[in-house]
Amino acid sequence: MNQEIQVLTKLQEMHECDRCGECCIRSNPIMMLGKDAAAIAKYLGIPGSRFQELYCKGRYKQFIILKTGGPCPFLGGKGPGDYRCTIYEVRPEVCRRFPWLTAQTIMHTKLPQIGIGDKLCPTMFRTLEKVKRI
Repeated sequence: MNQEIQVLTKLQEMHECDRCGECCIRSNPIMMLGKDAAAIAKYLGIPGSRFQELYCKGRYKQFIILKTGGPCPFLGGKGPGDYRCTIYEVRPEVCRRFPWLTAQTIMHTKLPQIGIGDKLCPTMFRTLEKVKRI
C-alpha cells in the first residue's frame, strides 16, 4: 500500500483541474470532518449551529454529511471551465484530496489500473497520459 500511496501522491501533484465541476456536481453524498465544518462556518462568518442548520443533512460515524440534492452548495461559476469553489481556502479535506488521494481511490486502487474516480473527474485520464510520456 505504501508504494500505491506514493504513486497516488505524485499523480495528485501532477493533476491539473480543468474546472469542469463534475466532482462538485456528481459527488453525493459529500462527507466532511467536524473540523472542516467548523472552518467553513468561520470562513462564512456564521455560528457552527447555523452552518449545520443550513448546510448539513446529518452524521455518519465521524463524518458530517453535507446537504446536496444536486451540486455542492459551494460550487460557483457560470458553467464548465468556469466552475470554482466559493470556499476554496477552507474546502473540506475530501475535496483537497480529490481525485487521487481520496479514501475511495486509495482503498480501490489496483496498480497499474488506477481510475476509480474517472467518472467524477474526466481529467484523471489526462494525468495518466502525462505519466506515460515521462
